[in-house]
Amino acid sequence: GGLGGVGLAVARAMAEEGARRLILMSRRGLPPRRDWAKTDPASPAGERIAAVRALESLGVSVHCPAVDVADEQAVAAFLADYAAEGWPPIRGVVHLAGVLDRRLIDETDLAQFEGAVAGKLNGARTLDRLLPDLDCFVLFSSTTTLMPQTGIAAYVAANAGLEALALDRRARGVPAIAIAWGQWRGGMLADPSGQAVIAEQARMGVGSFAAERGANLFSWAAAQPNPVIAVAPIDWRAY
Repeated sequence: GGLGGVGLAVARAMAEEGARRLILMSRRGLPPRRDWAKTDPASPAGERIAAVRALESLGVSVHCPAVDVADEQAVAAFLADYAAEGWPPIRGVVHLAGVLDRRLIDETDLAQFEGAVAGKLNGARTLDRLLPDLDCFVLFSSTTTLMPQTGIAAYVAANAGLEALALDRRARGVPAIAIAWGQWRGGMLADPSGQAVIAEQARMGVGSFAAERGANLFSWAAAQPNPVIAVAPIDWRAY
């Protein structure tokens, strides 16, 4: 999820705190750098290119590989190439990938359910297997695991799986934290399906926040001692 709206906001926050080498992995990647100047700056790709250039202006080295984190062979191949090229070892993971597919259980077949789970949960498992030696392993979960709503069973299941993985990693003595976030505006919640999730959560008293606000909370949240925490603006009277 490195080139999504949330991923880029978190990357910016990390860069401002001193990170100097970032790998922004995503399924789509970016056009070849030689084509960046020809890319429409108002297009989604153009906006992502501008965000990467802004990171580079802070002195950050940015890799943007087009890799589906749910494809273990593709991730392994990238890591092998990365090591062969002599780059510094990867010291941490922030996993934000996910798919929101709103549908009721009786409208969901197994392939649709697995498709919604693949990038978020299977991708996290892949990173857990292929990167055993890390200083941090941060998983972006959702408060919908605590306050579920209609139509997002696969999404909730994937996030619950992330929280279980964080607990499992801690039991193995390796770093992990799953942050059950409230709703970040933008990113995969920018479409009508995501807006419906935000509206339903708001009706329940659970607010949302801009990506910049969430990014400002990121380093604090990631440093908390518990393996699973929740971060959300909640109106408890309404809830």
